[in-house]
Amino acid sequence: TDYHMNMMHIYVFAAYFGLSVAWCLPKPLPEGTEDKDQTATIPFVCHAG
Repeated sequence: TDYHMNMMHIYVFAAYFGLSVAWCLPKPLPEGTEDKDQTATIPFVCHAG
């Protein structure tokens, strides 16, 4: 059962890691936005992680 607990920790870590990476990625902007609006700021949580 110890092996199954270790595998569960890996899956939980991978899920949270995937969510944090997806949250940090810049969102696609709609067509017609100016260049100055396309600079995406990365939240502090991405750097702290």
